[in-house]
Amino acid sequence: MATQYITTEGSVFDMEEDLYNPGNLLFVDQYSIKTTDGTTTSVVVGSGSEEGYVEGVGEAARFKTIFGFKQISITQLLVADSGNQCLRSVDRETNQTSLFTVSP
Repeated sequence: MATQYITTEGSVFDMEEDLYNPGNLLFVDQYSIKTTDGTTTSVVVGSGSEEGYVEGVGEAARFKTIFGFKQISITQLLVADSGNQCLRSVDRETNQTSLFTVSP
């Protein structure tokens, strides 16, 4: 069996089993959250190369620097957007982001 590699646009900051897609791995690479089955990779939210602050769906959403995430349920993620000094939530059923809280 040949070894397969998945490449990312940046450093991987956090990863864990993807509860929404069992068997997949959910990971962060600076400006986006992605899921992979080890063969293919797809973006959940964010951009691989563009930073900023945009609430949006999927690749239209922008983060400044994602430090990490926590799956609080099968369909909800909390994302530490450290570059924008806030926590953001992601609805996995729609891949829509929204502001959760802002750092003082």
